[in-house]
Amino acid sequence: MGTGTFSACKKQTDPGHNPEVYRQQMDVAYGNHPRQKADIYLPAGRDAQTPTLVLIHGGGWTTGDKTEMLPFVDTALMRQNRLAVVNMNYRLATADAYKHPSQVEDIGRLLDFLQVLAAEYHINPDRFALAGASAGGHLGMLYDDAFDTGDRVKAVVACVAPTDFLVPEILNDTAQYLAVYGLLGKTHWEDMGLWYAAGPYRVCGTHTSPTALFMGGADPIVPVSQGEKLKARLDSLGVPATLTVYEGAGHGWWPGGPVFADTRQKIMAWLNAHL
Repeated sequence: MGTGTFSACKKQTDPGHNPEVYRQQMDVAYGNHPRQKADIYLPAGRDAQTPTLVLIHGGGWTTGDKTEMLPFVDTALMRQNRLAVVNMNYRLATADAYKHPSQVEDIGRLLDFLQVLAAEYHINPDRFALAGASAGGHLGMLYDDAFDTGDRVKAVVACVAPTDFLVPEILNDTAQYLAVYGLLGKTHWEDMGLWYAAGPYRVCGTHTSPTALFMGGADPIVPVSQGEKLKARLDSLGVPATLTVYEGAGHGWWPGGPVFADTRQKIMAWLNAHL
C-alpha cells in the first residue's frame, strides 16, 4: 500500500472536534520555532483510549523533512483506522543553538502538546509510540531511553538507525564522524561522556520500551552490527525486541516493493502487540 491510501482519506471540516469524524491538521505549531510543526491525523471513532504514533524523519540530524515519512503514515492508517498519527519536524542541528539535545527535547515538547490537547483530540495522553528512520530512529530510541521520565512511550520502531557512536565504523570514518559531530557539536575527545550518552545502546535499560529494529544488509551508512548490538543488549535486559535484516537492502527501502510491504506488516504487528 503506497501513498494512494493516504490520499484517499478525505479531509473533513470538524470545528467541533467530533471523534466520529476523520480529521487532519497540517503544520500545527507545537513550539515557536519554524521547524516545530507537525501534521496530525485523527481517525474516525477515536476515544480516550486511542493511541498515537509519532513519526520522526531522518537526514543526518541536519537535513530532512516530515514529508519523507508519508509512507509510514499510510502504514499506520492500515490499523483499522484506530491509530492517531503525528508526523513531526524538529529543529535541525545546523546551528550551535540547536545541537543535541534540541532534537529529543522537541519530541518531548510535542508529547507535552499532545497531552494538553488529548481530551480535545480524543486520544490517550499516555499511550504513545515513536517510529523513526535513520537519524529519526536514533532520536526516537534516545528519547525513550533517556528523556521519557513519565513513561509516555510504550513502543519504539527504528529503521536503519545508529545505536552507538563509539564504534570504529564511526570513529574511523570521516563522513560518519562529521555527521555525529554535527549533531553533538563536540569531538569525542572533547566530551567522551556526551558521545556515550547520545547512544541508545549505551543508555538503554530495563525501562526501555519494546523496540523493533529494521536494518539493511547492504546499508553503506549504518551497518547491521549497530542493530545486532542493541538487540543483544535488550535481550540481556529482558526488554522485548526484534531485529529484521533485509539482505541486499541499503539505507532505506520505502515506499514501495515487497520489502517495505513486509516492513509495514511487521511494524503494525509490533504496535498491535505493544501499544
